[in-house]
Amino acid sequence: MNNFGEFQHNLRKHWDKRATQDIPLGVGAGSPEAEILRTSGLYGKATISTLTRHVNLNELQGYKIMDFGCGSGRLSKMLAPHVRKVICADISENFLNLAKINLRDFSNVEYLLLDSPPFY
Repeated sequence: MNNFGEFQHNLRKHWDKRATQDIPLGVGAGSPEAEILRTSGLYGKATISTLTRHVNLNELQGYKIMDFGCGSGRLSKMLAPHVRKVICADISENFLNLAKINLRDFSNVEYLLLDSPPFY
């Protein structure tokens, strides 16, 4: 395995482990601020608020978007009602499985495991 392949393997192992340890947390887990954002739903709302300062969600109806590093799908869940298609992409198969559970009510979501070229 080359250096980048080893890096990718270790990165995938790290995120797969995180998905089983702190299922809903994802990035930023562990800090008191992250816990408040996670449990209150403010993380996703803050992200959407930032997005809507730049983009009118009503103008996205015909668009296909990618949630790169989707984790458990929190952001995708907020965007899915406003777009034609969401592609949830992550290096962690465990997180993609969580996203599939969290987004099971949406028919416009696809999932992409970032494990093959051109993603490594």
